[in-house]
Amino acid sequence: MGEAIASKTMKLARYHPGPGMMVSAAFIGPGTVTACTLAGANFGFALLWALVFATITTIVLQSFAIRIALVTRLGLAEAMLKSVDSPVIRALAALLLMSALVLGNAAYEAGNMSGAALGLEAVYGGFLPFGSPPRDHRHRAVRINHADILETEMGGECPDRTGAADERGLHPDLSAHQT
Repeated sequence: MGEAIASKTMKLARYHPGPGMMVSAAFIGPGTVTACTLAGANFGFALLWALVFATITTIVLQSFAIRIALVTRLGLAEAMLKSVDSPVIRALAALLLMSALVLGNAAYEAGNMSGAALGLEAVYGGFLPFGSPPRDHRHRAVRINHADILETEMGGECPDRTGAADERGLHPDLSAHQT
C-alpha cells in the first residue's frame, strides 16, 4: 500500500513541478536573456568557466539557505537577525540586509530595463523616450544606460535626453548614430 502511494506521488510530482518553475521564469528576464546572448556572441566559450562557477556557487549557497530554513523554521533574514543578541548589531545587520535588497533589486530591474531597451532598439531601430510620439513616423533612438536607470529607480531625476533636434530632426547626442 505504501509503495502504491509513493509511486502515485512521484507521478504527480512529474506533472506538477511546484513553485520552482515560476521562480525560474520570474528570475530570467529580458536583461538576463540580452546579457547572455551578447556574452555568447562576443566571447563564445571563453566565459563557460563563469557559468560553471556561478551554477556551483548558487547550488551551494541555496542549499545552505534551505538547511538553515529547515532547521530554524525561519527565513534566512529572520534567522540571521535572531542569531544576534546585541540590539545595535541587530539594527546594523537589518540595515545591511535592507541595503542589499534595495541595491540588488535596483540592479536586477536595471538589467531588465536595459535588456528590454536593447531588444526594442534591435526590433524597431530605436527606442522612443517615454511619452513622446515618433517624428516623421520613424523611430528615434534614445540611449539609456544603467546609470540613468539606477538613478531613476533610486529616486533621482533621469536626465533630459529629448533636447532640441537638429535640422534633420535628430537629437544632438544621437546624430552620429543615425543614418
